[in-house]
Amino acid sequence: MPNNQQTTLLTLIKALKQLKPQIILFKESMQDFKKRLETVNEENELATLVQDINQRENELNQVLRQAAAGIDKSLFDAITQQSQNDNELKEIMDVFNGDNSLANLITTTRERLGEQTLYAKLSGDELQMAKDFMQRLKQLSSIAQLLEAQKELFRQRLKEADDAQTVAAIEHDILAQHEGITKVYNAIIFYPDNEQVAQALVDYFETNPQLLAQVNAFNFYDSLIKDLADAKTRLKSS
Repeated sequence: MPNNQQTTLLTLIKALKQLKPQIILFKESMQDFKKRLETVNEENELATLVQDINQRENELNQVLRQAAAGIDKSLFDAITQQSQNDNELKEIMDVFNGDNSLANLITTTRERLGEQTLYAKLSGDELQMAKDFMQRLKQLSSIAQLLEAQKELFRQRLKEADDAQTVAAIEHDILAQHEGITKVYNAIIFYPDNEQVAQALVDYFETNPQLLAQVNAFNFYDSLIKDLADAKTRLKSS
């Protein structure tokens, strides 16, 4: 690295290290938020807490943007590399890189409160039906993630397809995959035929879109219809 860039790098690292007190306070506040999330019992309490979290993150992001002014990719990479041997700098760079643990905890808290609301509407056999359904639904989580990865592979194949015959072959593969996935889904998930339980589940999904998205992941062919149509249109116009 040329001397002028090395000087710039050292100046930036010094400026970043001056953020340490703010970084420590931010991390402490995030730990406090995590503890509070674990004990939240009301939806409005969660909404207020999420608002506080967003505000705190926005405040830090503003500080980070100011600190990062003038840092291009090569300098950022150099600082990141330097941080591997500098724990103080690494602690600061870790904040730049982000942490999904709090977002994941917000999601699980929202799911927990949603389940509490769902179960509070039911009793006896109906309550057990809902609990059984939710247990089966949770079994699908890892499968749903794999399906999303497979969809991305199909999307890439469709983008690379250079004739209609190739697209037709890909569509055939998608339909075959869809048929197998539907069998797996139907073997695990079957919706309660009890009207009250079914309505309670509908209400639950409305407030927990991430779980509805998990269910929709199993609509494999439907999820790729637009990608198929785009590929066919592209080849017709070429």
